[in-house]
Amino acid sequence: MTMRMTCPIAMLGAAACGAGAQSSLVDSVVWPVADGGNGHRYALTDTPAPWTATEAFAASRGGHLASVNTTEENEFLRQAFLTGAGAGEDFWVGFTCPAPLDFLNPDNWEWVDGSAVSFTNWRPGQPDFWSAEDRYIAVNNPHNGTMVWDNYPDSLYRILRGIVEIPACNPADLAEPFGLLDLADVNAFIAGFLGGDPIADLNTDGLFDLDDVLLYVDAFMTGCI
Repeated sequence: MTMRMTCPIAMLGAAACGAGAQSSLVDSVVWPVADGGNGHRYALTDTPAPWTATEAFAASRGGHLASVNTTEENEFLRQAFLTGAGAGEDFWVGFTCPAPLDFLNPDNWEWVDGSAVSFTNWRPGQPDFWSAEDRYIAVNNPHNGTMVWDNYPDSLYRILRGIVEIPACNPADLAEPFGLLDLADVNAFIAGFLGGDPIADLNTDGLFDLDDVLLYVDAFMTGCI
């Protein structure tokens, strides 16, 4: 485990450490099927928290902490969240070892959403032992290279934001609450279209034109199925 910022909340209080109630998802992106992706939406939680609290919040938003199933998905998430302002930050993902003290064996880990373990990208020397509860995974981006995985404890001494994965309702589902098409999605599309945001480039041709508008209207009218 690479030692990152920890915080003695029991001594200082949650507010002093930056922990608080998670209230929204931010910086959402979709991994387009046209680009080889799964069509799922990924977003960050807005407030650092322990792993179990972050996973519970993700579930309340219709998803889970992200499962990383391929090299390509690992790289997509690195570019989306661990570059620029996020380059020095660790984020929870949904990899966990359910049995205490079994976490040193990489074969004992599983994805919280139940998906098969088809890919891992441990930091060299991981998983390791720092405490008896190092059963939860955070990802980070050393030297702006590849997104690697470290095992951490689930405690108030280890508070991070999380990468949440939500199966997309359809391409028109652009804003919270995900899984429901409403005025917030329409406003998000309009803002994206006018601002040149890739979320409004529905045919991913690099242009913002009538084709995108027609695709959005068709997706919105189809609804969540």
